[in-house]
Amino acid sequence: MYKKSIIFGILLQLLAISINAQTNIYVSPQGNDHNKGSLSAPLLSIEQALHIANQHGGQVTIALRGGTYFLDTTLLIRSTTLNTTSLTICNYKEESVIISGGKKLDLAWEAYKNGIMVAKVDQNQHF
Repeated sequence: MYKKSIIFGILLQLLAISINAQTNIYVSPQGNDHNKGSLSAPLLSIEQALHIANQHGGQVTIALRGGTYFLDTTLLIRSTTLNTTSLTICNYKEESVIISGGKKLDLAWEAYKNGIMVAKVDQNQHF
């Protein structure tokens, strides 16, 4: 009987550890959304990291590697649709992170006149 109590106690402790386990998801501007989201194979987008966080549940930390993240759409994080007990989004260590709602444009700038520069923007570009 004593042996069963010890085994049961150990199982309860293991269950408590697994319930409180934290999931870390890594994102990088050089990542790929087909990666696992590990430190060595980070995701590309915050949106994909949130999707994976919802699959894991529990305590989730999304660590953003240094660089600029351009968002195509508004990033919505709602407690009513979030399947985690807690969510932390932070920069990785001391790396500098910028989350931009702007669009990255690769333009060919040309001199116009009086120090003014001009560039053509694709007419299909939506802002």
